[in-house]
Amino acid sequence: MGIGSLVGALAMARGTRPSPTRLMASAVALGLVTVVAAAMPTLRAELAVQVLLGFVSIVFMITGNTTLQLTSRPEMRGRVMALYSVVFLGGTPIGAPLSGWIAEVLGARWALAIGGLVAVAVGLLGLRALRTVAVADVRKPETIPGRVLAA
Repeated sequence: MGIGSLVGALAMARGTRPSPTRLMASAVALGLVTVVAAAMPTLRAELAVQVLLGFVSIVFMITGNTTLQLTSRPEMRGRVMALYSVVFLGGTPIGAPLSGWIAEVLGARWALAIGGLVAVAVGLLGLRALRTVAVADVRKPETIPGRVLAA
C-alpha cells in the first residue's frame, strides 16, 4: 500500500487543479478497489491489489484535502480544515467498532467489502448530484446549491 501511496502522491503533485468530479470518481474507485481487495483469494493477489489501493486512497485523500483548501475563503480555511480533521479522524471511533462488529459477525472480508460498497455508493450519489446541478465555479461556495453540498 505504501508503494501505491507514494506513486499516487507523486502523480497528484504533477496533476491539475482538483474538481468535485475527480473527488467523487476517486471515491468510487477507492470503493471498487476495496471490494476487489476483499475478494482476493491469495496473499500474493492481495498484495498486488494493495498497491492499487494505496494509489487510489491517496488520490482520494489529496483531492479532498486540496479541494477544501482551494474552495475555502482564506479567512475560513483554518476552521474548515479543523472541521475536516475532526470529521476525517473523528469518524474512526464510530466506524471502527461498527467495522469490528461486522468483521466479528460476518468475517473480515465482508467488513472490508461493505466499507468499499459504502464508498462506491457515496461516490455515485455525489456524481449524480454533480450531474444534476450545473456548478458554475467551485471556488465560490455560495454558487453551489445546498442539496449538492449536503450530498
